[in-house]
Amino acid sequence: QQQQQQLPRQQKQQQLPQPQQQLDYSKMKSDLKRSSNTRKALLLQAIRWRLTRSLAPVRDGALRDFISNDILGCASPSSECAIGALLRNGDPGVQEQAARLVNAFCSMGMGRAYITQSTHLVRTLCDVAIARLDDTHTQRNVLGSIQKISLKKSLQALMIDAKLPHWLIEFLKGVESLSDYSLRYALALLMNLTLRTAGKKACIPSGAIILRLLGDLLEYDDTEVCSYVNGILYSLLSVPELRSEGKTLGLGELLSSSIKTSPPEIKSQLKYILGQLGSDSTVQEDSGDDADNEDDEEDPEVIEGDEEDTLTMDESVTGETLLASEYQFYEVAKPSTLKEPLAAGPMRTHAKLFEVPCTRPVTPLNRPYSAAPISCLSPEMGGRKAARSISTAK
Repeated sequence: QQQQQQLPRQQKQQQLPQPQQQLDYSKMKSDLKRSSNTRKALLLQAIRWRLTRSLAPVRDGALRDFISNDILGCASPSSECAIGALLRNGDPGVQEQAARLVNAFCSMGMGRAYITQSTHLVRTLCDVAIARLDDTHTQRNVLGSIQKISLKKSLQALMIDAKLPHWLIEFLKGVESLSDYSLRYALALLMNLTLRTAGKKACIPSGAIILRLLGDLLEYDDTEVCSYVNGILYSLLSVPELRSEGKTLGLGELLSSSIKTSPPEIKSQLKYILGQLGSDSTVQEDSGDDADNEDDEEDPEVIEGDEEDTLTMDESVTGETLLASEYQFYEVAKPSTLKEPLAAGPMRTHAKLFEVPCTRPVTPLNRPYSAAPISCLSPEMGGRKAARSISTAK
């Protein structure tokens, strides 16, 4: 029976085209700038499929080729790159495909190192995110991209300056209509940003709002989500103003109640948070060490970006067929004049849940993407566990 279950997946992998031909990158980059929006969207999709629909060895080689040929234009740090212009494109289909491709790149260490060469692109991602509050496919992929590159201190500072903490609080106010994916990545991003002193202080004006939101999520029946919630609370309650707000809202009683019903790994985190709430500590300024945290997340088996792709072009040539028919390069490839693809640093497995609330930046564990909105249905109906509201805590 197990062999029968594995067979369809094996057949699917065998059917996926494995890219081998050399591509005409000059023509590809030209078409990403000057062709029709339909061609731009299909080309962005085809580039992404080389990464998401290939087995790891072929995928890594394709990624190195893309980076060596600067396919997205990220080699110039301060000027607008090609992919940044596509993210600002007025055509929703082009914008979505651009966001999906960036998210695919950001799913891999080498891709993140390439994307983050362009601070202009990071600012563009922030601008695209904060322009809207709806949970669209474009927004999810932009949010996923930003979160994956939020491990670096320098980029955390840029994101905080772009008012991302304020936007995240507004975004999370619509928690009932958010997809599971958006909820996890929004919380994980806010947790990473609140590790910085500036990120904590940015939450002070909306202290009551964010503390109520986090209180309502304390008993969410997903330990990964709970760990992000606890990490944010632990950081915010180091700020006297927010600690005082938490006491006023009855956060202590809610924490004590949640400790009784939580699993062991979450119970330990909640005890630390309760201790933080009762402390007299003051927020500590960030150390003078501005060195970036090491990006040592292990590349997942499944690269994000393909989930629920809405691009369907009847009678259009797509994917590898498009690349082979329009962009195959028949001459002997010339040695690249660009520098070697950036190394991603040492690999390790994804961060495990901590007994102490998370105190270093993390990225959500690799899970199937879910676009189903969160509801207040009972757990057995697929909804979220009902949580007591912090506003009603006595």
